[in-house]
This record gives sequence, C-alpha cells and structure tokens, in this order.
Amino acid sequence: MQRPTPSLTAVATAPAPRPNMAAGTIEIEMAGVRVRVRGTVDEDSLRTVLAALRASRA
Repeated sequence: MQRPTPSLTAVATAPAPRPNMAAGTIEIEMAGVRVRVRGTVDEDSLRTVLAALRASRA
C-alpha cells in the first residue's frame, strides 16, 4: 500500500498584531525621590535609571 505524499505550500503572512495596550504612568518613590514615567517604557533604561538613583543615594 502506497502512502500519499504530503503537499506543502509556502505562503506569506502578515506579522501578528500587538495587543492594544493603553499607555499608562508608573510612579516610583525611593530614597526621597519620585520618578514618574509615562507611556511606553524600555525596561533596561528604567533599570539603569533606578540603579543610578540608588547608587547616588548610597
């Protein structure tokens, strides 16, 4: 018994849409300083800012 040969076809697809996330505000208070970030936040940049703030208060 002969098995059927599978058929594959390549098709172009559009990238998956990103979830519609509303931009908000993050407010962090530490060492007597308030940091307020609005909109989209780059995690690495925020981490760098907070580390610098922590180091300046040490």
